[in-house]
Amino acid sequence: MHIRHVALLSLMLSITSCTSTAVESHLRVRRLVSEDGSVTQPLLDLLEVTAQRTDTGEIPTILEEAKQTTQRFVTEGGWRRPAGKERFELDEVEREYVAHLESDGTDVSTLRALFQEAGLVDAVLPQMDHYHAVVIHGARLSAVRSRLNHVQELWDDGIRFDHLVLIGGERTLTDMERGDTLLAPSSEGFETNTEWSEDEWVKEHGTPETESDMIEIVYAQAALSNEVRSLPVQLVRAKRKPDGSRPTTIDTLRTWFSESSDEILQAASDGKSILFISSQPHVTYQDTVTHLAFPDEVSFETVGRAAEETTFVTVFLDALTRILYSESQRRAQLSSVASA
Repeated sequence: MHIRHVALLSLMLSITSCTSTAVESHLRVRRLVSEDGSVTQPLLDLLEVTAQRTDTGEIPTILEEAKQTTQRFVTEGGWRRPAGKERFELDEVEREYVAHLESDGTDVSTLRALFQEAGLVDAVLPQMDHYHAVVIHGARLSAVRSRLNHVQELWDDGIRFDHLVLIGGERTLTDMERGDTLLAPSSEGFETNTEWSEDEWVKEHGTPETESDMIEIVYAQAALSNEVRSLPVQLVRAKRKPDGSRPTTIDTLRTWFSESSDEILQAASDGKSILFISSQPHVTYQDTVTHLAFPDEVSFETVGRAAEETTFVTVFLDALTRILYSESQRRAQLSSVASA
């Protein structure tokens, strides 16, 4: 099986108007923000419990207010994770934030119920039984392994797809994603196929350094069925931004679309859909970003396993503020297209 490596190209996507009822009605973000831009009750409850206030001291009731308020770092009273911190590096931030909430009399145990009402906890399942492609979003090592296992489970449950796409970027691996944790996965309880050889991979490819390298290794290691292993596979390697920062979800999506637009749009014209694999609490965020990155004619769903019981409060909040930011961008993009 040959994996196609995709380079990042500069491409301005032609995004068509998203005002149709069919498109708006199935947006996952509708759980949080109504079509008219007002905040829904689940989001309003979270804004109140976490003491988010506008400049006038009121609880935000519309998208732009909620976005502006929550974009502050969580260490400064907002919801966004601190600059330079990945989601799996928030242990100290989590302890301090939870202690702050409890000192204000907030029952932190009630937050998970609110996150559940907001659509960030429960598993999201596929609605069809056949897709043009299944696309795995990049993530930390353990999440990528979980998502690839999820793909195999979906196949075992009768869900079919014609292609497998692995989306990654030039994010430098953390110490927790290197060494035996990555190259000797049996020590981590990850089932591997009998053909995987750590020594042979390193000899041929060198020491893995980036998320894309890691994703390629996880695919090579995974104990997939012959049917899934035989699917055409594409590995997307999004480049770093000009300022050296790692590519974001929308960067990786646009990288894939820039190289595969003809195939993707042809599948869409044939009535075929794409299944994106995420995991909670990130399903709504990655679904919203995909609506921002792809033209309307591309039909897709975003699904994912339920959030783990140990997921940090700060990870949920960070997911929420990124949802609001992406939804604001999507609406601004639609407005720009409509006025053009």
